[in-house]
Amino acid sequence: MLELIFLFIVIPKRMTRLARERNRSGLKWSLAAIGVWLGVEIILGIVLAFCIFLYSYLLGTPEDPEKVSGVAYFPALVAALISAEFMVRHLRGKPVLPKTTESDMPGPAQPNGPA
Repeated sequence: MLELIFLFIVIPKRMTRLARERNRSGLKWSLAAIGVWLGVEIILGIVLAFCIFLYSYLLGTPEDPEKVSGVAYFPALVAALISAEFMVRHLRGKPVLPKTTESDMPGPAQPNGPA
Protein backbone atom coordinates (compact mmCIF):
# COMPACT_ATOMS: atom_id res chain seq x y z
CA MET A 1 0.00 0.00 0.00
CA LEU A 2 2.81 2.37 0.85
CA GLU A 3 4.36 1.65 -2.54
CA LEU A 4 1.18 2.78 -4.32
CA ILE A 5 1.10 6.02 -2.35
CA PHE A 6 4.66 6.78 -3.45
CA LEU A 7 4.03 5.66 -7.01
CA PHE A 8 0.81 7.58 -7.66
CA ILE A 9 0.97 10.54 -5.25
CA VAL A 10 4.42 11.41 -3.90
CA ILE A 11 6.54 10.88 -7.02
CA PRO A 12 4.14 12.69 -9.44
CA LYS A 13 3.77 15.68 -7.10
CA ARG A 14 7.51 15.93 -6.69
CA MET A 15 8.25 15.58 -10.39
CA THR A 16 5.50 18.03 -11.38
CA ARG A 17 6.78 20.67 -8.97
CA LEU A 18 10.36 20.30 -10.18
CA ALA A 19 9.32 20.26 -13.85
CA ARG A 20 7.22 23.40 -13.53
CA GLU A 21 10.10 25.20 -11.81
CA ARG A 22 12.11 24.47 -14.96
CA ASN A 23 9.27 25.30 -17.39
CA ARG A 24 8.95 21.69 -18.51
CA SER A 25 5.99 19.33 -18.74
CA GLY A 26 5.06 17.96 -15.33
CA LEU A 27 2.98 15.18 -16.88
CA LYS A 28 5.81 13.92 -19.07
CA TRP A 29 8.32 13.88 -16.23
CA SER A 30 5.84 12.25 -13.83
CA LEU A 31 5.05 9.52 -16.35
CA ALA A 32 8.78 9.03 -17.01
CA ALA A 33 9.49 8.61 -13.29
CA ILE A 34 6.59 6.16 -12.89
CA GLY A 35 7.78 4.23 -15.94
CA VAL A 36 11.32 4.00 -14.62
CA TRP A 37 10.01 2.90 -11.21
CA LEU A 38 7.85 0.13 -12.68
CA GLY A 39 10.47 -0.96 -15.19
CA VAL A 40 13.24 -1.31 -12.63
CA GLU A 41 10.98 -3.04 -10.13
CA ILE A 42 9.66 -5.57 -12.65
CA ILE A 43 13.01 -6.33 -14.27
CA LEU A 44 14.88 -6.69 -10.99
CA GLY A 45 12.07 -8.74 -9.46
CA ILE A 46 12.14 -11.16 -12.41
CA VAL A 47 15.93 -11.42 -12.35
CA LEU A 48 16.08 -12.06 -8.61
CA ALA A 49 13.23 -14.59 -8.72
CA PHE A 50 15.02 -16.39 -11.56
CA CYS A 51 18.24 -16.46 -9.51
CA ILE A 52 16.37 -17.93 -6.52
CA PHE A 53 14.79 -20.65 -8.67
CA LEU A 54 18.10 -21.40 -10.39
CA TYR A 55 19.90 -21.62 -7.05
CA SER A 56 17.19 -23.94 -5.76
CA TYR A 57 17.40 -26.13 -8.87
CA LEU A 58 21.19 -26.41 -8.83
CA LEU A 59 21.78 -26.79 -5.09
CA GLY A 60 18.46 -28.20 -3.92
CA THR A 61 18.00 -25.61 -1.21
CA PRO A 62 15.50 -24.14 -0.50
CA GLU A 63 13.28 -27.07 -1.37
CA ASP A 64 10.28 -24.89 -2.09
CA PRO A 65 11.54 -21.73 -3.86
CA GLU A 66 8.03 -20.25 -4.22
CA LYS A 67 8.04 -19.57 -0.47
CA VAL A 68 11.17 -17.44 -0.66
CA SER A 69 10.63 -15.87 -4.08
CA GLY A 70 8.85 -13.02 -2.29
CA VAL A 71 12.27 -12.07 -0.97
CA ALA A 72 13.03 -10.75 -4.45
CA TYR A 73 10.33 -8.10 -3.96
CA PHE A 74 12.20 -6.07 -1.34
CA PRO A 75 15.43 -5.48 -3.29
CA ALA A 76 13.31 -4.67 -6.34
CA LEU A 77 11.35 -2.09 -4.32
CA VAL A 78 14.56 -0.50 -3.01
CA ALA A 79 15.95 -0.35 -6.55
CA ALA A 80 12.72 1.30 -7.73
CA LEU A 81 13.00 3.95 -5.02
CA ILE A 82 16.61 4.62 -6.01
CA SER A 83 15.67 4.87 -9.70
CA ALA A 84 12.96 7.42 -8.91
CA GLU A 85 15.52 9.45 -6.96
CA PHE A 86 17.84 9.32 -9.98
CA MET A 87 15.02 10.73 -12.12
CA VAL A 88 14.55 13.58 -9.61
CA ARG A 89 18.27 14.34 -9.69
CA HIS A 90 18.29 14.17 -13.50
CA LEU A 91 15.47 16.72 -13.65
CA ARG A 92 17.19 18.96 -11.09
CA GLY A 93 20.24 19.01 -13.34
CA LYS A 94 18.22 20.34 -16.29
CA PRO A 95 18.45 24.10 -16.91
CA VAL A 96 15.42 26.32 -16.63
CA LEU A 97 13.87 26.85 -20.05
CA PRO A 98 12.77 30.37 -20.96
CA LYS A 99 9.02 30.88 -20.92
CA THR A 100 7.42 31.38 -24.29
CA THR A 101 4.42 33.59 -24.76
CA GLU A 102 2.18 34.12 -27.76
CA SER A 103 3.97 37.38 -28.56
CA ASP A 104 7.28 35.47 -28.81
CA MET A 105 5.90 32.99 -31.36
CA PRO A 106 6.16 33.85 -35.03
CA GLY A 107 2.91 34.82 -36.69
CA PRO A 108 1.66 33.92 -40.13
CA ALA A 109 3.97 34.81 -43.00
CA GLN A 110 3.37 38.29 -44.43
CA PRO A 111 3.46 38.82 -48.17
CA ASN A 112 6.50 40.74 -49.40
CA GLY A 113 4.59 43.09 -51.60
CA PRO A 114 2.28 43.21 -54.59
CA ALA A 115 2.50 40.18 -56.77
